[in-house]
Amino acid sequence: MFEPREVVRTWAGGSLTVCVPGASPIVATFEGDRQFITLSLSWNRWRPEVCRYSLSSFSQAEAVARTGSKEWVEGRLQLEERCQVSLGT
Repeated sequence: MFEPREVVRTWAGGSLTVCVPGASPIVATFEGDRQFITLSLSWNRWRPEVCRYSLSSFSQAEAVARTGSKEWVEGRLQLEERCQVSLGT
């Protein structure tokens, strides 16, 4: 069985802000005991007019259990649409 090592949080007040068309800015944080924030973009040749995105945060225990993450937002960008990402303290 894999035993994860302890994660030391050095930037507890950090955040990741994502701005997508037609929505207010989404600010993902390390709230509670969450240590990880992930932003995923997926684009492929089978649907080149669409790019999927998702933003979530999770703790090490949630990652090992593969359950319990906080899903901040997910959606799709169409051709010529833009998104903006910024890091905060």
